[in-house]
Amino acid sequence: MTMPHLSRTDFVLQTSKAHFEALPATDPNKALVGVFLTFLVCISFYSEMELKVLAMVRARMAVAGDPKLSNLIEASKRGILSRIKKVDLAECAGLFGSDVRAAFNASVTPQDATLYGNLITQRHAVAHSEDGQLVDWT
Repeated sequence: MTMPHLSRTDFVLQTSKAHFEALPATDPNKALVGVFLTFLVCISFYSEMELKVLAMVRARMAVAGDPKLSNLIEASKRGILSRIKKVDLAECAGLFGSDVRAAFNASVTPQDATLYGNLITQRHAVAHSEDGQLVDWT
């Protein structure tokens, strides 16, 4: 199982890195700019992954050839399709059979799962934090 390339996130990451690295080390705002750019990358990754998961599920459901059944499944499972923690992705894969879940789980290394989980956690922290939780805004 190969994950599709996240072209938008790759662009945001590379552009953010270029802007961050262009700032002189003596710039007093460099660290803060780095935090903001990291927020942007996390949010971009999360939203693009959400769209890719939905597209993969839609493509798989299209094989059934029954658009009304596909619409029913998508509408009833919208919640699981919009959660993209590794465990939720495995649960979504399991909807297509235990063999699909097993193949998904086997394709994700523990290190990748940890990195992925950390990124998702940071995205949620950015999206749902109260002022001051992530950065001292004063």
